[in-house]
Amino acid sequence: MLVYNLYTSDSKSFNHLIGSESVKLPSGLTGSFNAEGFLALYNGALPGCSGNDATATLALDGKVYTAPASKLALDSISSVADGASTTLVVNSLSGSLITGMSALGQLLYDNAENGFSFGATGACQLNRILSDDFPKTIPLFSQVIPTKRSGWLSIMTQEEKAISGAVINFNPNAATTKGVFNNSHNLHHLSSTSANIVVPVFPVSCP
Repeated sequence: MLVYNLYTSDSKSFNHLIGSESVKLPSGLTGSFNAEGFLALYNGALPGCSGNDATATLALDGKVYTAPASKLALDSISSVADGASTTLVVNSLSGSLITGMSALGQLLYDNAENGFSFGATGACQLNRILSDDFPKTIPLFSQVIPTKRSGWLSIMTQEEKAISGAVINFNPNAATTKGVFNNSHNLHHLSSTSANIVVPVFPVSCP
């Protein structure tokens, strides 16, 4: 669902890529997202990677590449009582693109800064619509953010692993109601951590 640029070319530092992605889900939701980039901080060849390797380990540690987020924030969550539908997507940025990535835990806050904890687990991606079914809070989500109010959400893993995320907001009343809107964007980064991502290496072939 999201675009990531790891700024390398032929295992060499190459900080000149940009990107974006437009998505359309089976539900009809649409969104556009800028690429989240991780700058190569080394010069020349990727440390520890040779031309004969089948895999490469990308160290997102603030030394080899810039560091990823360990805590994300989603602000201005509209109330479901006002017709809002908020789709939250969170991705793991730790592990292997060959064998799989990791799991997630979250924390919910209302707009008065009162915290309502909840947890969720998943594989490499969490993709859920915010409602009384998710997240499971006491009181219910629709009571935490009642009509004409807004809230915010912070997301982190229990072990402070690297994550990224995005949101798609949809409200059928957007075309007719003042102050109601549809949009999509990446989540805000609140804190950073370090992580390793193992990626396959494919040699370049010339005809």
